[in-house]
Amino acid sequence: TRLFPQAISTDDNGITVVLGLSAAALDPRKTPKQPEVVELKTALPADLSSIKALQAGLVPDVLDPLTELLIKSDLSRVHLLDIPGDTFAKLADRAFLSEAIPELKRHADAELWTELSLGGGIHVEDVSEKEGPTRIQFHVPKLFITTSVIPTGAVVSGDPRRAQPVVVFEIDLKQTGFAELTKPDSQTRAIRFGWHGDPLLTVKSHFADGYQAENTTINNDAINARLVESWKAWTSLAPMTTTTVPDLDFGLTKLRLSSAGWATPHLFATFTPPGVKV
Repeated sequence: TRLFPQAISTDDNGITVVLGLSAAALDPRKTPKQPEVVELKTALPADLSSIKALQAGLVPDVLDPLTELLIKSDLSRVHLLDIPGDTFAKLADRAFLSEAIPELKRHADAELWTELSLGGGIHVEDVSEKEGPTRIQFHVPKLFITTSVIPTGAVVSGDPRRAQPVVVFEIDLKQTGFAELTKPDSQTRAIRFGWHGDPLLTVKSHFADGYQAENTTINNDAINARLVESWKAWTSLAPMTTTTVPDLDFGLTKLRLSSAGWATPHLFATFTPPGVKV
């Protein structure tokens, strides 16, 4: 990825630079014939020209086209057993899946391959209250878990390219996180991020297109409950993280993070001279 100046303006209080972002295809073998241009619908804050400090802003909507780029490069998928902490391992467990989806018992001699994949961009929304930290809702409207069977045999065993999709779980997921500025000491500034509340999650289970099931029973409630359990286990691996934000060197002075948050439609960080402690 690269940043490039998209617009520059000046006034009595300083200079405003709007930066664009260019991102190359993640897989050089799958580059598009024509570059795709995404125009984010946004506007600069009305009071920007009155700000005398250094303020950096980010439009969170940029996450949507960047995740779409992952999808188009076919890099937005992972086997459930490869997710850290084995938090989704129970959703790949043969005994559980066979109980929730009796059709899988027909494939007792085949290997099961259960994969998580993105089907659309990730949306970000400000859900902050008047008081307290900035709250951000991550919305993944198209998340898929696909369970496939790989026939046994020396040639194809363990090869996901030979997998036959059997059942698909279509998931709509919303999860809220929070971010806040912290001051560990008089000279240090940091951003603390964590997850907040339970996920809002819906699951629609169905057999894969083209698959002819003899037993069409799917226990969607059991799948939903196990998915919520797995997601909570994953978010609990790192319920809160803190990242130190270093001072910025500007010639003979430094600028220190003094405020941060969400002022729709931007996430912002403001840096000001740290002053002198007597």
